[in-house]
Amino acid sequence: MTIAVTGASGFLGSYVVEAFAHAGHDVVGVIRNAARSDEVRGFGAREVRLADLDDPAALTRAFTGCHTVVLVAALAVRRNPPWEDWLRANVTGVENAMHAAAAAGVRRVVYVSTVAVHRILVPWRVVGLDTPRLDEVHVPWSLHFLGTRRKYSVSKALGEGRALALAASLGLSLTVLRAGPVYGARDPKTTSWYRSLLERRLVVLPSTPIPHVHAGDVASCCVRAVENPEAAGRAYFVTGPSVSLPTLVHTLGRLAGRGPRILTVPTPLGLRYDDGPAVRDLGFRARPLEDGLREVLAFPPPR
Repeated sequence: MTIAVTGASGFLGSYVVEAFAHAGHDVVGVIRNAARSDEVRGFGAREVRLADLDDPAALTRAFTGCHTVVLVAALAVRRNPPWEDWLRANVTGVENAMHAAAAAGVRRVVYVSTVAVHRILVPWRVVGLDTPRLDEVHVPWSLHFLGTRRKYSVSKALGEGRALALAASLGLSLTVLRAGPVYGARDPKTTSWYRSLLERRLVVLPSTPIPHVHAGDVASCCVRAVENPEAAGRAYFVTGPSVSLPTLVHTLGRLAGRGPRILTVPTPLGLRYDDGPAVRDLGFRARPLEDGLREVLAFPPPR
């Protein structure tokens, strides 16, 4: 099949391009910046097309001739832009992409969402797919807000809601993958922060276990969601086992041969998600943490 991937030059998008190319599909990388075209081809894209999430006409042209669209592009930054920017990228951008897919004659869409769309108030309770999503009107405190920007979580929840509604009204077959937290060699945010801790003499970290899933494992689930008809019309958690930050940093340091002294602060918090449906339908298997961290260390930190 011919697969269009938005955000193909980004962290997760690059792994998605690689996974589809490795599986034998033709990949159309959809990006904003023409200067990164050769880089995206290097990931395995047969063709690169330029389109911005703000431009429905350009998105329609980018999706034309494709069997499936995988929506990876999103705003997820450490800085704190205005709320309007989050809405423009993560909500209006999703609306534009869904309309463009329909206009281009595409009927199959995979939307990469995040576990942060859910409202989590009770630690350690396994989060299921029926757990309420956040919304713009009433946003109580959530455990996600300890490590994830509220604006990101809410905007992604709203975007997912629009994707589900538009899939129904436009006749699109949609699969939603709620992934995260995602790590990998090309991650300029969280994973780069983990790597930076190796240069410190002492770090203080909470004992809170949270899921960690490698970007390559999320990308593999994108491929299987397209190839398995049973995944159409469904949502899945793709999260992996929970691990504490002290354990992760200690493992990373051991593999790197250097690292800080770690002072662990005991906390009663923890997050777990029901990956069972993804295991059943998508063959999801989270790679061992050591294998994922070796991949991180094998590449230079992203610029």
